[in-house]
Amino acid sequence: MKNPTRTRAKGRAKASGRKQNALNPVEKVIPTYLPPKASFVMGLHDVIKVVKMIEQHDQLVSFTRKMKNEKAEVRISAHTVNLVKDFVAEKKLHKNAIGKHIVNARHKGPPADTEIRTSIAVATGAVDSKGRDDDPNQCIMGHVERV
Repeated sequence: MKNPTRTRAKGRAKASGRKQNALNPVEKVIPTYLPPKASFVMGLHDVIKVVKMIEQHDQLVSFTRKMKNEKAEVRISAHTVNLVKDFVAEKKLHKNAIGKHIVNARHKGPPADTEIRTSIAVATGAVDSKGRDDDPNQCIMGHVERV
């Protein structure tokens, strides 16, 4: 039986001043960028996979900070928003602060500058999202684009 208090040095001692080689050198990657003003359609499940990958590499805080500082935004269709709202309500996730924001839509009516614009905005559901005065978090989770 081995003595658990006795330890054995693993591997060789490294020579001091010796340059160490990287085990897996990382090559420099140049991304292929979209042209300015272009957009890209991507499934929500793929967005979730990207965020999960960033989190697994312990870069979520850094990523979140950078996206907030750069004022990055994502456009989400009303159909997708409603699916997320239904999922959060169905799974009883609305007790969380973010879940409350998702389920409780805070929309202000569309501007009444013209009858046509108003009817289009109402028909498509394009209204402004504003934080309420009684909301302690004062968070605006997003905004709905006007037509």
